[in-house]
Amino acid sequence: MAFPRIQDAEIRVFNTFLSKSTNRLPGCTFAVMKSRITLLLIATVLTLSFSCKNANQPTSFGGPVDEKVAVPAAEAKNLLTDKPEATATLAGKVNEVCQAEGCWFNLDQGSGVALLVRMPEHSFTVPKDLSGKQVVVAGRLHYDTTDVATLREYAKEDGKSEEEINAINEPSVELVLEASGVKIQ
Repeated sequence: MAFPRIQDAEIRVFNTFLSKSTNRLPGCTFAVMKSRITLLLIATVLTLSFSCKNANQPTSFGGPVDEKVAVPAAEAKNLLTDKPEATATLAGKVNEVCQAEGCWFNLDQGSGVALLVRMPEHSFTVPKDLSGKQVVVAGRLHYDTTDVATLREYAKEDGKSEEEINAINEPSVELVLEASGVKIQ
């Protein structure tokens, strides 16, 4: 304490100021001012958080996706003409999304055919409201046999009735993309 008199004087001035300043303006107590400042801060934070979102900006999930090398999802089958699997980047419209977690979705290939896109081992998920949006997806493209138990799980996640779930009794062989990354357009 090199300057005890200055510190004591500062404390006295501060205490005097506090005791006199709380009722300087009619109806403007410390509690009222504190609540007004709090409301102002909350309003500012909410305004900034909503105004900073840009709906036109693409959103990415998982790893990187190079949009420049994307081919239409309708051409996916052509990538596997001479080999069992291929690394692919596909572009297309999402038809359906897993409503339980967003861990898979169907990509429209045209003429009522859909390509199943899965996120391997639930490494990432996509928004459940992705249906109807354009995406670019990178990953490993191959044919896969989906067993009955998994097909029933997909049907359950999709909200199908018990009757529809029990009607699934054969595995399916389909073109699948194990996604490493998804970019919403």
